[in-house]
Amino acid sequence: MNMRRIHARLPVYRVEAAGRTLLYAPGRALELKAADADALQRSFESGGFAMAGDLSLAAAVLKDAAQAALRERQAQLDAPIAPLCLTVLVSNRCNLACTYCYSALEREPRRRTIGIPIVSRAAREVVDVNLVERAAHVVAGHCARAERPLTVVFHGGGEPTLQGERLPQLVACTQRAAIDAGIRWWGYIATNGAMSERRAQWLASTFDRIGLSCDGTPALHDQQRPTRSGRGSWLQVCRTGQALRRAGADFDLRVTVTRNGIEPLPATVRHLFEAFGARLLRVEPVYSSDGSTAPTLDADDAAAFVEAFLSVREWARANGGDVELSGTRPREIHGPYCNPLRDVLQITPDGIASACFASSSRAVAERRGHVVGTLLLGTDAIVWDRSAIERGRRNALALASRCDECVNAMHCVRDCPTVCHFQPQGAHAKQDDSFRCRVWKACSIDWMLRHAVSVEALSSPVPASGNPGKPS
Repeated sequence: MNMRRIHARLPVYRVEAAGRTLLYAPGRALELKAADADALQRSFESGGFAMAGDLSLAAAVLKDAAQAALRERQAQLDAPIAPLCLTVLVSNRCNLACTYCYSALEREPRRRTIGIPIVSRAAREVVDVNLVERAAHVVAGHCARAERPLTVVFHGGGEPTLQGERLPQLVACTQRAAIDAGIRWWGYIATNGAMSERRAQWLASTFDRIGLSCDGTPALHDQQRPTRSGRGSWLQVCRTGQALRRAGADFDLRVTVTRNGIEPLPATVRHLFEAFGARLLRVEPVYSSDGSTAPTLDADDAAAFVEAFLSVREWARANGGDVELSGTRPREIHGPYCNPLRDVLQITPDGIASACFASSSRAVAERRGHVVGTLLLGTDAIVWDRSAIERGRRNALALASRCDECVNAMHCVRDCPTVCHFQPQGAHAKQDDSFRCRVWKACSIDWMLRHAVSVEALSSPVPASGNPGKPS
């Protein structure tokens, strides 16, 4: 595989892969004969787009896509602070002890040097209902003006379903905010699945979609996701998944892949589709985090991961489902997972707005520079740290020269969250040729090869069923 940027100002690239020659601008891949690609490349490298015949249309398509991508990137920088999604980290309490948990240290006893245990403040706190209701009204107002439903995500931190009657109260108060704004409520919850069947049935009747974490076959899952007492959690998760299936819930499965999980990934995916009947799996390589004991992934693991991922995605699609990977999304112009880039207001159990899903308490968010706002009880206001948001957006979207030359530059989370791009050092951290860098590139190239169209297709009449030049 070989790729290079061929225009000084615009993100237009030439890619040689699998014996094919492509020219690419974000979201548009064109397959050309080598001679035609050479001609276009010479024109682009000279700073122009003047071509004759069919190549003029190809040049125009690439130019339009590249300019649209730059406008979208600028819009992400300049966007007003108007979140359209509310993410509630209900608590940092959890009933599992996953080996790779990024927030485990928030609920473990901390010890002074003299040996006296001190439980972190975050471990004692559950998010306040009044605080969530006021935040929901703020977000609902933005959603109403944008003619969008109020999207509410319950996550953690910890396990959001542990909080007894608190979770139904939180759901109800956000639904009231949607009703008051005259818009529809849309709810999502991420859960570890270790719950009673009755609770699973309530989730199915309440939420529009449910994300269920399950790492594979029983042995692998129990190894990576044991309970706090050290027992396996597979049987509980399996019971929950089957209860959701019987109730007709819309749910997807989240599979975290460690080094031990790459080789069995095909068997894992087949097993989960059969055991749960889910139609969507979200596969994510394990994040490096403080306190993790899970086998990490390095650059040498990338090729095996990509091969396994592409094979299971092909199998899933052939069997009426799909497997997704969030690190690169070629249909979107995006950067890292930072909340201010995604129009997300995320509130922690102790009442601050955090820029990162992995900063689930005030203490961690302050230490990492992720505090972007504070929610005030008794008011309808959020005190935004506008300078932190604007600075963080610039940092997160800044590209080191090695990334700017990459065909995947406009739709890549880079090494987030292992490397924090919200902070100024993120763009300059060593990440080229890392595991994630290799995986995102390979998956992006695969997308281009599958969605590339010929120059002839661009100039063909548009059939009634759609545009053959637009990727599906």
